[in-house]
Amino acid sequence: MSERRQHAGSREQERGDYKVRSMALLLQDPCVTGTSWRRDQEGIWCPNSNSMIHEFACPNIVSRSEWNARAPKSVSYLSHQPLQYAFIHHSDSPAECLTKDRCASAVRSFQNYHMDSRGWHDIGYSFLIGGEGTVFEGRGWDRVGAHTKNYNSVGLGFCFIGNFMTKNPTQVQLNSAKRLIECGVELGKLKSNYTVRGHRDMGSTLCPGDILYNIIRGWPQYH
Repeated sequence: MSERRQHAGSREQERGDYKVRSMALLLQDPCVTGTSWRRDQEGIWCPNSNSMIHEFACPNIVSRSEWNARAPKSVSYLSHQPLQYAFIHHSDSPAECLTKDRCASAVRSFQNYHMDSRGWHDIGYSFLIGGEGTVFEGRGWDRVGAHTKNYNSVGLGFCFIGNFMTKNPTQVQLNSAKRLIECGVELGKLKSNYTVRGHRDMGSTLCPGDILYNIIRGWPQYH
């Protein structure tokens, strides 16, 4: 077998392994059962529809224009992909958000703080996840973030909105984050053998909070 065919076979196996992982993850989501609205185990309303079961577990992402983001002062693009790291953060804001509108307002406030008080070019995170599971586009898949000092060019930053020093994130928030990261693999933005790290693993900080940090340490990709 030629080297090219061997490489192609390896890529197909990698994609096949991803599909199995992705579907298994989606079927663990407490929201993906039944045909009507109900509360999940965290008390959050979530839609139940068989249409939610796709070949890949890519969640809906609220675009920058949808949450009324400001234009960045400048943009730097990642020089190579797929990336090795998925860095987990929390926003450290004490107030949780459990509706799309309130979470969008929080995301706008984060962007204002990052740009006006910290002097950054844009909101720092690649993506943000609200307490009701909504995913918001920050700098997105392809732009260099400002989330993990000295490591922004080798990973994406996923921020859980809220403070998780003493409180658990919601289950739908966790599920959305996992699906988003796995989606990054399918899109070729993250390696199939990506590594999950908490912000505190890469620098002197309490982020992403003690509770969330202990949770991600139990994920298979954390090492």
